[in-house]
Amino acid sequence: MRRQSGLVICLFAAALPLLSSTAVAEDRRRPIPKEVETELIRFEPAYATVSGFLDKYPQGDFVERFREAGQAKVGLALKDLNGDGKQEVIAILAGPVTCGARDCEVVILAPTDRGYRTVFDGFASSIALGAKAKDGWRDVITNLATDRDNVRSGVIWTWTGERYAIR
Repeated sequence: MRRQSGLVICLFAAALPLLSSTAVAEDRRRPIPKEVETELIRFEPAYATVSGFLDKYPQGDFVERFREAGQAKVGLALKDLNGDGKQEVIAILAGPVTCGARDCEVVILAPTDRGYRTVFDGFASSIALGAKAKDGWRDVITNLATDRDNVRSGVIWTWTGERYAIR
């Protein structure tokens, strides 16, 4: 018995680094007040593969991560999240490497002088945008859901000045 429990502890310890911030994020669901308007993101099936996406968006800190996604299909939405007149790229990668049992990898890329940089990278089954915060960037809400009592909840991510983090 002692040997088996030691093996279980070893396996658990080995798995700990694999826990993503999104898994922890799901535990941080919060109710969303009725008066808060949200906009559910609808992804267009823009690219059959990651390579097609990278042909259009070839530069940025995300390129290697996208290449590792293999043959994932890429859905796309373009939204100006901070009111600067430039659209951020919201991409969902749907494939065996990028999806779990329920959620797929979602990345938000902000335009820079040299391509794009990642400002959000997580796993979600849905993405919605909240109202603009005081800092000018819209909140991102992952896994937005409505229960039987018509109460909405989700994981709310706010702008830190550099990227999105759980509120």
